[in-house]
Amino acid sequence: DEDTMKMWPHKFNLTVTVRLSAQVLYQELSVENTDDHTFDFTALFHTYFTVEDIKRTKVYESEKRHS
Repeated sequence: DEDTMKMWPHKFNLTVTVRLSAQVLYQELSVENTDDHTFDFTALFHTYFTVEDIKRTKVYESEKRHS
């Protein structure tokens, strides 16, 4: 929208996908450049979750990679 374009003058679509099951939280952020020029985009999830036992907690990297 117009307010976003004032802060970030690039056209893009951003999609956040979240899936939750009893054992897994899956998060994915996808950015599609819809502009006629390239731009850099960096994002990071800040996930501050309380876990029962940090020694038994596992974090997996997404198998999907985009360059």
